[in-house]
Amino acid sequence: MSSQPPPGVPALASDRRRSLTALAVALPSGAVTFTAYILVNPVRLTVNTATLTAFIFWIAYAAVWLTLTHRVFAPADSSTLRAWLQASATRTGRLPTVNIQASLLATAAVALDLFLPGLVTSNLANGLTVVVVLSAWLVTVSTYAVHYARLDGAGDAFELPGPASAVFTDYYYLAAQIATTFSSSDINVLTARARAAVTGQAFIGFAFSTFIIALLIAILFP
Repeated sequence: MSSQPPPGVPALASDRRRSLTALAVALPSGAVTFTAYILVNPVRLTVNTATLTAFIFWIAYAAVWLTLTHRVFAPADSSTLRAWLQASATRTGRLPTVNIQASLLATAAVALDLFLPGLVTSNLANGLTVVVVLSAWLVTVSTYAVHYARLDGAGDAFELPGPASAVFTDYYYLAAQIATTFSSSDINVLTARARAAVTGQAFIGFAFSTFIIALLIAILFP
């Protein structure tokens, strides 16, 4: 498939292009933020400072990616959204995009806050830890919203209540429901592929919830 989007399709409708754009913005942003911090508070390069730098990079990446995703897809009507997502579709595995793996890695990396000496007692580290987990959760929900919209556009994978055609906010609603309640609630899942995606997100949502509870307990009661 050509790397160029078809005529009329925004370049950032492509998952790969949005990820690369967010990466291109996050790298210098993270570097500038870290440089400004060490100019004010000189520190040595240690595992702790490297971990905090990685946290800052992930937060910057997530903020840019979330902004791009919602600015591109939220204004589109149902037919336009379907056309864009089908035109920009690529082959994927069981997980929707690399952002799911990245979110899981970002969340797993937060475990370092609990085990590296000095981090768990640092207000800065704990604050960044909470933002990393929250941003990873939001990226996961938004990534699944795009994935569900693409699945539905390819073959009516979901049945939503009401006569109106589904738009991006409907798929975001579905992804948020599954992430918080592990259920599609009032939306019917119609295909095996869609059910597999919903099941995968439910497992990820359960892991997030379990991890967040353990993390908060460890931070509040060190």
